[in-house]
Amino acid sequence: MIFSFLLRLNYARFLTIFPPFLQEAAHPGEEVSEFSAWAMSHMGRASSSVSFDPAAPPEVYSDPNVYTKVQEYTSALREIHGEDYNVRTEPIDAEAIMRLGGGKKHGRLWIADGAIDSSTVRNLDAIRARSTSSSQAIRPRPTPALQQVEALQVMDIVCSFLHTKITSRLLIYWSEIL
Repeated sequence: MIFSFLLRLNYARFLTIFPPFLQEAAHPGEEVSEFSAWAMSHMGRASSSVSFDPAAPPEVYSDPNVYTKVQEYTSALREIHGEDYNVRTEPIDAEAIMRLGGGKKHGRLWIADGAIDSSTVRNLDAIRARSTSSSQAIRPRPTPALQQVEALQVMDIVCSFLHTKITSRLLIYWSEIL
């Protein structure tokens, strides 16, 4: 019983670690960073002809949260390293991931957990100790509940806008009739 549990656990860990490496193998001759491989693993099968573009629309990703993470990571790295920083070819910045994701939650990094050796990543306390006022802020990791609340707030704003437009059109229509 314990052996089957450990086997399932290792298989699950294998499934989270292995897909980025499939992307590297599927694109021979192309320089694929760990981050690009992670992003492409959320864009389609390794055998498909997907290629990573940080400016790709949300529809190309299998999960809308991946699009958000790609955008936040890309903008944070360009803010830290300059506008000419290329996330396609440069190695993953584990400290930036720790700052963006609020550290390791339940032992996992915010993105690309399987592509980063956890023993090489400083813990959040060490990152805080080295931080200065000009350092990138350490933000709390957004929870799924918080993401849903933000989505509902956006929907509320859109509904309010539509309600105002429809009401104003109806008032104009009724004033013309009467």
